[in-house]
Amino acid sequence: MKFTCLTENLAKIVTVSRTVSPKSTMPILRCILITAQNGRVSLSGTNLEVLTTVWIDAFVEEEGAIAVPDSTFTPLVKMLENGRKVTMSIDGESNSLKIVCCDEYDVCDEGSRKPTPDTSKMKHIYNESTVKGLSPKDFPNPFVGDFGVGLKLDAAEFIQAVLNVAPSASKELSRPALCGVFIELENGRLSMVSTDGFRLSRWESQSTYEREPFSMIVPARSMIEVSKCISPELEYIFIAPGLGTVMFDMGDTLLLSNTIDETYPNYKPIIPNGIAATKVVVDMDDLRRCCTVSSIFAKKENNISMMYVTPDLCKVAASAEKLGENETDLVADVTGKSIEFAFNIQYLTDTLKIDDPQVTICLNSNYEPMIVSGKHNTSVIHIIMPVITKS
Repeated sequence: MKFTCLTENLAKIVTVSRTVSPKSTMPILRCILITAQNGRVSLSGTNLEVLTTVWIDAFVEEEGAIAVPDSTFTPLVKMLENGRKVTMSIDGESNSLKIVCCDEYDVCDEGSRKPTPDTSKMKHIYNESTVKGLSPKDFPNPFVGDFGVGLKLDAAEFIQAVLNVAPSASKELSRPALCGVFIELENGRLSMVSTDGFRLSRWESQSTYEREPFSMIVPARSMIEVSKCISPELEYIFIAPGLGTVMFDMGDTLLLSNTIDETYPNYKPIIPNGIAATKVVVDMDDLRRCCTVSSIFAKKENNISMMYVTPDLCKVAASAEKLGENETDLVADVTGKSIEFAFNIQYLTDTLKIDDPQVTICLNSNYEPMIVSGKHNTSVIHIIMPVITKS
């Protein structure tokens, strides 16, 4: 294997490195697979739950593959200065990867360098490294089988969905279904749902899709990783369900993930569809600041805070015996009856990622859930269960 590319093209290594298992007892899972084939170079990493592959622009002279330790290769690549030329080749005898970095106008071949024609250019860099590798045949590919036709989804819309839904997924491995995001296409509408039993978040696409219905539970960690892989210039992402797996196609980045083979609980009956007794509309930024301040005190009391709503006022309060107390009055548009509501301030903070300048909070009583949504953006809805206090 031998190929040449610019150092900035290797920046995608960070995406692959996040998937590698640095503490795995299997050495191959601590490696990144480098493959030069069909005029392209790919970098892959897996933890057996997720497989991430990125393709980079390069000039391929000889095809081949090698697996190199992520703990060595990634830091080395990060230290290479942009604008330089990198040539990578395999030493067949030692099964090592030779990495030569030099100025873009130099010839990086077997250590020989051609002097720069510009004598005024004082900076001249040459760096050569050799990284011990493993056989590419040992690199696992846990994802086999066919995938269906990908569902085309706006990339920015997908990121917003994950930002709003993923935090509500459970961290308790004893309930595997709740550790994932339930993705469902039904009646042409795509939705994503997560819950940990104390709160629930649902995102629903405003677009319609003409294809066969499907549903699956994708680990929340995988969904978060996909959102991190999406570059700012990417317009669309393709989601293709498979048998026990799902593929996220982002052009030059491909992520395959296991799905969770469990039955997701029926959440639809708790989605409100009536008129709330009390409705509060507040500025999103004001509520974020309020939650941040209240959490300073509430974190010592299991994040418990109080919301007091009257026809003229909305107040959020938190107190801690050893710290003190805090109250924040919010400028709000309130309709309905007065109410006091105890809740987890962290849960409310997690909901404030809706792409809307104003947020709507609906309440019915102090023992019924709080409903949070955008005033104008109705694609996201959050449900927060009340906290039953001694008082």
